[in-house]
Amino acid sequence: MDAEMQSRGLTRDVRSGIWAGARHIIAHGPTSSTGSLRSTGIGIGYVQSGKTTSFTALIGLAADSGYRVVVAMLGSTNLLLEQNRARLFASLALESRTDYRWIHFENPSIATVSPRELAHYIGRGRLVLVTLLKHSGRIEQAARVLTQESVGSIPTLIVDDEADQVSLNTRVREGDESPTYAAIGRLRDGLGAHLYVQYTATPYAPLLLEVEDFLSPDFVEILHPGPGYVGGREIFVENRSLVVREITDAPAASASPVRVPSSLRDALGEFIAGAALLLGADRGAAPVSMLIHPSGRVDPQRRYDFLVERCLRSWRDALAEGTPTVDVDFERIRSSMVANGCARIPDALFAEALAYVLAEATIWRVNSDEDANRTVKWNVAPVHILIGGNKLDRGFTVEGLTVSWLGRPPSPQIDTMVQRARAYGYRARYLPYCRVYGSGTTLESLTSSVETELDMRARLRDWIDEGRPVNEWASDVGLIIQPGLHPTRAQVLLKVAEFRSGWHLMSRPSPSPQDTARNWALVDRIGLRAADMVAYGRLLHRTLSAVPVVDLIACFVDEWSLDYSPGWDRRGLRAWLMRLAAEERSLPVVLMAGEGGVPRERAWDDRLGFEQLMQGRDPKLRTGSYPGDREILPGRPHFQVHSVRARSGDREPRLALAAYVAGAHRILRRESSER
Repeated sequence: MDAEMQSRGLTRDVRSGIWAGARHIIAHGPTSSTGSLRSTGIGIGYVQSGKTTSFTALIGLAADSGYRVVVAMLGSTNLLLEQNRARLFASLALESRTDYRWIHFENPSIATVSPRELAHYIGRGRLVLVTLLKHSGRIEQAARVLTQESVGSIPTLIVDDEADQVSLNTRVREGDESPTYAAIGRLRDGLGAHLYVQYTATPYAPLLLEVEDFLSPDFVEILHPGPGYVGGREIFVENRSLVVREITDAPAASASPVRVPSSLRDALGEFIAGAALLLGADRGAAPVSMLIHPSGRVDPQRRYDFLVERCLRSWRDALAEGTPTVDVDFERIRSSMVANGCARIPDALFAEALAYVLAEATIWRVNSDEDANRTVKWNVAPVHILIGGNKLDRGFTVEGLTVSWLGRPPSPQIDTMVQRARAYGYRARYLPYCRVYGSGTTLESLTSSVETELDMRARLRDWIDEGRPVNEWASDVGLIIQPGLHPTRAQVLLKVAEFRSGWHLMSRPSPSPQDTARNWALVDRIGLRAADMVAYGRLLHRTLSAVPVVDLIACFVDEWSLDYSPGWDRRGLRAWLMRLAAEERSLPVVLMAGEGGVPRERAWDDRLGFEQLMQGRDPKLRTGSYPGDREILPGRPHFQVHSVRARSGDREPRLALAAYVAGAHRILRRESSER
C-alpha cells in the first residue's frame, strides 16, 4: 500500500505520518502487548482530508499484526459503500494481487456464506475482509455469520466510517436502543477480542457520549491532513474575501424555482470560466466539479436540474452562434479570476476551452429518487455539476470541486453543517478557482464551526498529551459552541450542560511582527511592562492587581490583533467581561516571560499553534517552588500575557493571551454522571 500512496504523490513524511497513526491505533488492540482485549477508539480527521487512506492503512497494518477478520462498515448508503469499497480495493490491490491472502465478503448472511466456510478460509491463512452497509439488517445478518464459536474468538478489527451518523443510539433519551446501534452492540457482544475504531471529521457526538455507552471512545487518534489541504480555516477565515460569496435570493427549500436565481447564475459563470482557465492551462487537471445543494427534497432538485441545463444550453448556443451572451460576461469573470491568481492563458485558448467546458459539462442528480442518477461516473466527462441533498452531505467525495452553491437553509447542528460543506479538501493551489456561495446564516454557521473544530482539536490534543483519560475530557473541558448552535442531534446525547468556568488560551497568536508590535502597545497602555514584580514561588512575574474590565475589553478583545486562534473565544470572552463591566469590576493581569523578560520557547504546530503554552508546576512541590502558570492565582479570574516564540522555524516573538474565566463562557459538555 505504501507504493500505492507514493504513486498518488504522497511524500515520505506524509506516508510516515499515516503509518504512525495506524500503529498508534493498533497498539490499543488485542494483538498488542500494551492493548486491551476489547477497545473502542476514534480517528478524528478533517472533512475530505484522507480518512479513507488512514483506515485503509490501518486495515493493511492489521493484516500484518495478527488480525484475521476485518469488518469495514463503509457507509449508510449504497453510494458511499460503493465509493469506499472501490478505494479500499484499489489501495490494497485486492483485485490484482496473487498472494491468496485476502478473501472478501460483502454484506454476508447465512444464506450466502456459512460460518464453516468462513472458518475454512481462516484456517487456510486468509484474512477475511467483510464490507458492510451500515444498516441494522445487514449488520444483524453479518453478526450471525461472524459470531459463531469457530469465528467469534479470532482477533477482529471493526472500522466504522462516518461513525457519528447512523451508529449512535437515537433513542437514548427514551431508555431504548435504535436498530442500528443495537445491531452493532450484538455484533460486538458476539465477538471475542476486537478493536473497534470509529472514523469521522465531526466527532462531537461520540466525544459527548456517556462513559457507559459502548461507543464512547477509550482512546483518540488525531489525524493530520497532508500539505496543501484546504479546510474551514483556509476558506472562511484566511481567504474569505477571495472564496466566500453571500447569497440573498435562494428560494425556500420546499419551493420549485421558475428561473435560475441570480446568485446561482453567478456561481455557474464563475465555475465555467474557472474550469476553462484551469483546463485550458492543463487538461490533466480534470475532473472539475460544481456542487449545487438547494434542498433536501427531490422535486426542487429536479427543477434545478432542468433550469441549470437550460442555462448551459443557452450559453452553448450563444457561443456557437458567435453572439454575446446576455446574462453572463465570461471575459469580465476571466479578468477578475486571473487578477486573483488563476492561470493566464491566450484569448484564443480561453475561447476554445470555454466551448470545451460548456460542451462537456455533465449534470448529475444525486439523491434517493428512483429516477435520479445513482452513481457519479467521474470518467465519462472532465466537467461535472452535481445537484442533490442529503446524499451529497456526509462522506461523499466530490472530485475536483471548485464551486459550491449552498442554497439550502442552514442547520443549527455544527456536525451537519460541516459535513454539508463538501468544499473542504481543496488543494491550496486551486484556491483562486474556488468559491463558496451561501446565505449569511449559513456562512456564519460554517465560520463558527471552524472555531469549534480547531478549539476541540487543540484542547483534546493537550488533554491527551497530559496523559488524562479520554472519557473524562467531555466532562472537564468540552466544546466551545456559539449561541444558537448545537454540536449534534439532541436525541443521541443523554445529558449536556453549559460549562461556565476554566482556562481560555490563545494558542495561535498572530505571527505578524506588526501585529505583535501593536499588541505590545496595548499591553503598555495598561502599564503591564512597568508593573511591579511579584513572586509566585521561585519565579517573578510583573503583575497589575486590578485593571478595570472596560480597559481589558478594549485592549484584549476589541483591539487585539488576531485573525483566529484555537481556544480563544473572542465573543464569549466579551460577553463574560461585559457582565463584569456592568459591576465595575477589575481583574489582575500578569506578564508571563522567561528570565530577564525574554520570550519563552514552545513547540509550534502550524494549524493549532503553540503546544503547552502554559508552564507547568515544579516536579516536587515544596516551599518556594513554582505552582505552574495555571495555579499562580488559583480560582481567581484573571488575564495572563505570554511572551513566547517557536522553538524551531519561525522564531519571531509573539504575544498570546490566557484568561481564567467564570460565568458566560459558552461550552457544551457532557455532565459527569458521578457529579
